Amino acid sequence: MNHIDLFSGIGGFALAAKEVWGDAYNNVCFCDNNKFCQAVIRKNFGKESLIYGDIREVTRERIIADTNRARRGTPSSKTIKNGQEDSKKRQHPFPELSRHFNIDLLTGGFPCQPFSQAGKRRGTSDDRYLWPEMLRVIKDTSPRWIIAENVRGLLSIGNGVVFEQVCVDLEAIGYSVQPFIIPAVAVNAPHRRDRVWIVAHLSDNGCNRYDAPGSVEGKLSENKKQSGSVTECRDAWDENWLSVATRTCVRGIYDGIPGRIHGLTEAGHRVERLKALGNAIVPQVVIEIMRAIKQIDSPPDH
Repeated sequence: MNHIDLFSGIGGFALAAKEVWGDAYNNVCFCDNNKFCQAVIRKNFGKESLIYGDIREVTRERIIADTNRARRGTPSSKTIKNGQEDSKKRQHPFPELSRHFNIDLLTGGFPCQPFSQAGKRRGTSDDRYLWPEMLRVIKDTSPRWIIAENVRGLLSIGNGVVFEQVCVDLEAIGYSVQPFIIPAVAVNAPHRRDRVWIVAHLSDNGCNRYDAPGSVEGKLSENKKQSGSVTECRDAWDENWLSVATRTCVRGIYDGIPGRIHGLTEAGHRVERLKALGNAIVPQVVIEIMRAIKQIDSPPDH
């Protein structure tokens, strides 16, 4: 499972994918412009991780060149903004890539600030509206599967036109698209946190209809019935995520984020950690989506 992770944050998509595909999982590259998040990614996924600091620099040719350069034991290109340079020769976990390398999965929680109720909701006029750049990378790399994530406000901005455009853009380049709203409470998190999940598949294998047995939605429903791992959303659990995080993220709790990083004080680290967690996806939600994808890719023998 070759994976490109855009707008990676602290690596929630990659964590979920590694949980689902295990040793078959290969992260090709990450992309995030936040140094704190980059450091967390390197801590959890290895110092050799290829991280781009600007999505505008992510192209198929550059990924191939940088991966092969790392594979040959030379330092990464300086064109990777905000990436940590390492003068030592580094080993890369992947074989040398050709121009025809295949991407199985591309994920990305493209910036939500243009649509979030917590912001000014400037939509496509916001300079952080980066869906067109994510779409460009999709066109360039042609992943078989796509999982995009955003806040629920994406559905209402511009009377729904922006959300519809995202779906139409994907359909126009050959993808079948299935949107979902799955809150954090669906996997028993102590807060609601509604999120829009847009799942797309490159080929037509019965995924066009949302209720088709072979669709992601069909597999999610089956998994829910069989395991009960995704529960019904409880309206009473509407507490703001920041209130929950502030209360639960105390000293001594291991959450995969380094205790000290980039010389931050304890107070500064706490601010960065809460910000990173606030921008992160809930891995347990996307694990359910990825399990459904895995089942579609590898149906059980009858």
